[in-house]
Amino acid sequence: MPLRTQSPKHTFAENIDQRIRQLQDELATQPDAATRERLLQQIKELETALHMEGWLRSPELRPPE
Repeated sequence: MPLRTQSPKHTFAENIDQRIRQLQDELATQPDAATRERLLQQIKELETALHMEGWLRSPELRPPE
């Protein structure tokens, strides 16, 4: 019996964007400076991943011939 595969409900970019919004909401209510720095670092890393994903999916990026 073949295995059924389900298509993802959200794209990678949508998942990353949602996580960024969650961290920003948490950041807004966080009084501790060390925790705020950790959250800011995570947001920066996710934004970088989002930027890289967009670059990798760009139509100008082509494999070598």
